[in-house]
Amino acid sequence: MVKAAVQKVLQPKVMDRLCDLLLAYQKQENTRLPLLQKQLQEVKKKIGNLIAAIEQGILTPSTKQRMDELEQQREALETSIL
Repeated sequence: MVKAAVQKVLQPKVMDRLCDLLLAYQKQENTRLPLLQKQLQEVKKKIGNLIAAIEQGILTPSTKQRMDELEQQREALETSIL
């Protein structure tokens, strides 16, 4: 059964069609990337604002927790962008 499937896929016409589809897919613009980049900018801005608050002496357990959350979001977004 696997042998029959491989034989069907490896036919020149099928391979040409698959290659054409793959190339067309690769040329499509990644619409998710700009959204991820925007989210990353927003998270970095929030981190900066939180750092400014900490520099002004506003340090509570909540600010520490929020900073940790934002750092995790930043790392996740940077990973997704890569």
